[in-house]
This record gives sequence, C-alpha cells and structure tokens, in this order.
Amino acid sequence: MLAHHAFEEDVIFPLLRADDDRDLVELLADEHQAIEPITKRLRMLTSEMLRHGGCNGRWSEFCRLAQELFAQMLRHLETEERIILQRLEHLLDQATDHRLALQHLSTRQLPSIAANPLGLS
Repeated sequence: MLAHHAFEEDVIFPLLRADDDRDLVELLADEHQAIEPITKRLRMLTSEMLRHGGCNGRWSEFCRLAQELFAQMLRHLETEERIILQRLEHLLDQATDHRLALQHLSTRQLPSIAANPLGLS
C-alpha cells in the first residue's frame, strides 16, 4: 500500500496539479497521511502477535486498527474511483500511460515471500 501511495504521489498527483486540481491533491495526500501510520502499526502488531501471541491487548488493538484502516480505505478508494479514474483518460495519453506503467514496474520492489513468509528479522 505504501508503494502504491508513493506512485500516486510521484506520478498521479503532479498530473492533477498540472490540471489545476490542487484541492483534490491535498485531499488525497491527507488521506494518505491518515492511512499510512495505521498500516505501519498493523504491520508491527502482526509481527508482534506472530512472535508473542495476541495477549497484552495486541489482538484488540489489531481489530480496532483493522476496522479503522478499512473505513479509511473505503473513503479513499471511493474518491479515487469517483474522481481520478474517470479523469485518467483526460490526464494521460496512451504513450504516457505506457511509459509510467513500465517505470512503475521497474522500480517496484516486491518482498520475497518464499524467503521470509512472515517478514520476520
């Protein structure tokens, strides 16, 4: 999710700014800032629960944060679907879209799930 946000901020947001949609960019950036700390805390809690179990309030915090993330993501995805995706044809031509897709794939780093399925160090 964090890589997706970085791609939006590095690629999509400048296109929106160039199209004079600064208010939309600010709204989306605020949503990212609300989502990212929740995501990071959920990752940390997941790792802690895998090592030590769900006691000491970890499970209830995990459930609360998961519900909060779900609500934040629904709002964010609705904004993207309702506004951005419908405008991409206006913002991108085919060549730019292709170049950006290749650029995104070349810089994307996927974790090696087979080497470390739980992400533990």
